[in-house]
Amino acid sequence: MQSDPGLLAILRERYRFAEWSEGTGGAKDPLRVTPLRGTELPGWRLERGSTSTPRPGVSLVRGMWLSLAGNDRLMDLELFECDSASAARLLLLELLGDMQGPPANRLPPDALGDVAFNVGADLTIMFVRANVAVRLRNAGRNTTGLTAEAGAIDALLSAGDAAR
Repeated sequence: MQSDPGLLAILRERYRFAEWSEGTGGAKDPLRVTPLRGTELPGWRLERGSTSTPRPGVSLVRGMWLSLAGNDRLMDLELFECDSASAARLLLLELLGDMQGPPANRLPPDALGDVAFNVGADLTIMFVRANVAVRLRNAGRNTTGLTAEAGAIDALLSAGDAAR
């Protein structure tokens, strides 16, 4: 996931990183993300959850969720808890560089989190809230927008209830 300096320079320019690289997200204290319990997303069932430390200063909580609507929708949710808001923003830039396909689009400032991007019709959504970077993406045969799910995760983060 860590990008080389040359790629980061390209991504900084492509996604106008200087415009959103700084910020605290308004949180007085860093947010803490705990393992997923399966109750975070109504209408979805947690199929598999895991925690890891992909690199120093970053803890990852990940879950594969199956839609209860019976439409073969599967969603991959990743919550990256970083040491600081600026580290989360840099990690978001790296996640943007990890994308294959069309470039992501920046969402309006009040849409989601402190800064947010989407791909396609919200088939993948990435955002930062304080010191947590979030990536939601379709992982099954049937795909659909993940706006509501991203909003629900953002609301949990905003309330300080991330995966509790």
